[in-house]
Amino acid sequence: MRKSILFIIFCFYTVLSSAQVEIKTLNAKQVYDSIKQSEKPSFVAFWNPNCEVGEEVLLEYQTVINKYSQKINVYIIGLTDMHDLMLEMSNKVGLDYPLYALGGDKSLNIFKRKQKFVQEISKLTNVDSGDFIMLYSNGFGDLDFIVDTGEIDYVKLNYLYSL
Repeated sequence: MRKSILFIIFCFYTVLSSAQVEIKTLNAKQVYDSIKQSEKPSFVAFWNPNCEVGEEVLLEYQTVINKYSQKINVYIIGLTDMHDLMLEMSNKVGLDYPLYALGGDKSLNIFKRKQKFVQEISKLTNVDSGDFIMLYSNGFGDLDFIVDTGEIDYVKLNYLYSL
């Protein structure tokens, strides 16, 4: 009986752990190449899970993912090296979608890496992107960088979805 219970617990744990979202690191070149090679439009957003509203922001991104990810590539890039925190928050809100962590030189703090990421995207696209928070791309080379607000532009997402 005890072996049966332990076996059931083990199976349950195995299923749960294999169902978890894997956190992958991305750098600017990888994001740029993914956007350029895809025939789908893209939405890229930075997310700070260490922020006091990190969970609420992830819930809003989950809404975007649920509604738009069939026709739009969605990249949510965490501004943290704590992949466990990202997984924990993802599991807490029931998100079953890949999340990404900001790659780059680990000797730099996360915000310096974000600055470098932004500079590299600007260089690759030949567009001064500013210190963007979100990026919308129609897949045909047109990019729209959102610098000043963390508000999701649903008009732009609806447009991308309609392409």
